Amino acid sequence: GLRSGMGYCGAKDIETLIEEIDFDKSITPYQNFAKKFETNIIYQLVMMIYQLDINGYDVKYLHNFPLLIENIRQAKIENMIAIRKSNMSYLTVLPIIALLVVIFSLSFFILTVIGGSIS
Repeated sequence: GLRSGMGYCGAKDIETLIEEIDFDKSITPYQNFAKKFETNIIYQLVMMIYQLDINGYDVKYLHNFPLLIENIRQAKIENMIAIRKSNMSYLTVLPIIALLVVIFSLSFFILTVIGGSIS
């Protein structure tokens, strides 16, 4: 099936969409199918397919697809950037931890030297 953070669509869902379209020529089957996804881009894609269907697959409606595909690609890139940023957020803590280790090591060393010289 089609999986992503956007939702899930299996073969059964597509079969249901086709059956509903055969029975109901309105926009409703397309909307029901688009609701399975959490993103507006999929909704737009499904609505474009509806426009193609009702307009006899006129070529002028195909010109919108490259823009939508570019929007999907851009959304995927932005999602990857957000994931990478969140994965790197822990790196800001590493210098603080390293600094604490150095401070405790120096403190231990100084106390050891002072303690050794007193004895």
